[in-house]
Amino acid sequence: MKRAKSAICAIMMMFVISACAGSPPNDSAVSSSGQEEISGETEEVTLTASPENGSDGMPEQEEKEEEVVMEELILSIGDKKITVEWEDNESVDALKDLARSGMQINMSMYGGFEQVGSLGTSLPRDDSQMTTSPGDIVLYSGNQIVIFYGSNSWAYTRLGKITGLNEKELEDTFGNGDVTIGLSVGGQTDSEAVRSFDFEDRSVMLNSGYNETIKSIAEAHGVSSAQVILRWDLQRGIVVIPGSGNPDHIKENLNLFGFELTEDEMEKISLLDRGEKHDWY
Repeated sequence: MKRAKSAICAIMMMFVISACAGSPPNDSAVSSSGQEEISGETEEVTLTASPENGSDGMPEQEEKEEEVVMEELILSIGDKKITVEWEDNESVDALKDLARSGMQINMSMYGGFEQVGSLGTSLPRDDSQMTTSPGDIVLYSGNQIVIFYGSNSWAYTRLGKITGLNEKELEDTFGNGDVTIGLSVGGQTDSEAVRSFDFEDRSVMLNSGYNETIKSIAEAHGVSSAQVILRWDLQRGIVVIPGSGNPDHIKENLNLFGFELTEDEMEKISLLDRGEKHDWY
């Protein structure tokens, strides 16, 4: 009987030793069952295959994103590029397709306040009654492009807006007789668009850019376009709080008291007003 009990005890000890040898140490991070042990608690950890994880469930190195090429519809007269904020609609998309190989449009003055040119084909249209303002570009009757110097009320499809030119500058640029405009498509990558956005020369892809009027005033005073805009606000009694992380730009923003804009220069800048809630040109 004693021998039988001894044999049973020996067998039980073998099972205990075997079980202890097969389990991980208490300070092991992950058990053999795929469970994480933290402060005596058990939390199951699961790795599944996904775009971020490989087929074996382990994370894969993130692939480098491809640069996206953004196409820009360009309006020009001769060698001069005109800054335009184009609408995002089917009519502009169709116009861009026409302009991929480059196109010339003969424009004629109509009514003393608009230039009208035939596209030679019809574009998708979504006409609505509107009152135009100088710089507006619209589609008329689906097959004519119109650039306004002044105001008119009719049903058009809006295509875009010329920025940075007041009514007088529009007339000087487009003339009072026949004129030929060019439409083409240019491309730049998204990273190039970001790189072109700097303090002095804003990218058309991001905003309308500093106007030639402001640039000419800046050159006359030997300062930057940004300083001209800030000085313009100060002379109108507006408190400006410019921001920059560039030490050179911070110094430039503070250097506004070594020059003064003339009444004529103040008026020229005021004529650039587009009715928006900020002074940004």
